[in-house]
Amino acid sequence: MPHLNIQNVPLYYEEEGRGFPVVFLHGMGLSHANWRGQIQHFSKKFRVITYDMRGHGRSGISHRQAPETYLEVLSRDLQLMLEHLGIQKAHFVAYSTGTLVLLHFLRDFSHMCERAVLTGAFPCLSDAYMYTKVGASYLLTLLHASRYEARKVAQANGATSRQVDLFMNEALKARRSEMLVLLRALVTCNLTSFLPKVNIPTLLIYGGNEWYMRKYRHMMLTSLPQAEVCLIPKTSHACPTKACQVFNMLVEDFLTGEGMQCGKTVE
Repeated sequence: MPHLNIQNVPLYYEEEGRGFPVVFLHGMGLSHANWRGQIQHFSKKFRVITYDMRGHGRSGISHRQAPETYLEVLSRDLQLMLEHLGIQKAHFVAYSTGTLVLLHFLRDFSHMCERAVLTGAFPCLSDAYMYTKVGASYLLTLLHASRYEARKVAQANGATSRQVDLFMNEALKARRSEMLVLLRALVTCNLTSFLPKVNIPTLLIYGGNEWYMRKYRHMMLTSLPQAEVCLIPKTSHACPTKACQVFNMLVEDFLTGEGMQCGKTVE
């Protein structure tokens, strides 16, 4: 199993295919396994890189990281991993909390990004629903309710019973100490002032059923200079898995510059 020693933490990664690199970033409690439907599709045309962020999956854990700088640490992990793999520039596809890691990466290493896809993205927490959701996860993690949390993550992201079982096993590998730091980092993070500086072609993808993301969707779309948005109807937050074929088509069209007609429309 391939690991890289990044900032004294072993990071697990996989790569498949040949061509221009596409790097996939998973969300909290998930792993590289979240992108299986994308690996099979995109490795036909691209060099696909998936990895487990520290504290997730097969990767190692942090040592006393401060929540205020934790997302920067994850961003630096990504940059050093690409450096080790000899990748100077790539496309990036991020999901959920992984979008915050990618936004920090774009802030510090924008020269390494050709195009970016942000799925279910939010630059900060700014409403009661999201604060409550993160707060509940923090409390459950604090109370060692890891199996309950893992089941929630698996059911929210799995499109089939087999996929739910897979994600359940992956979510159980997430380290409690890492999840607590990451959840606290989400509360302190605010990238709204940075968004107008992201001068990179960006595709925003949201599920049509994500009513609670409408405010963030508007914020991202109106702030990013080169953004366009696509809503996938009758789909939840988990677009990469629960609308896999449509998601792959949208992302491929955007990355190749073919047939992208989502438009810059504000609801």
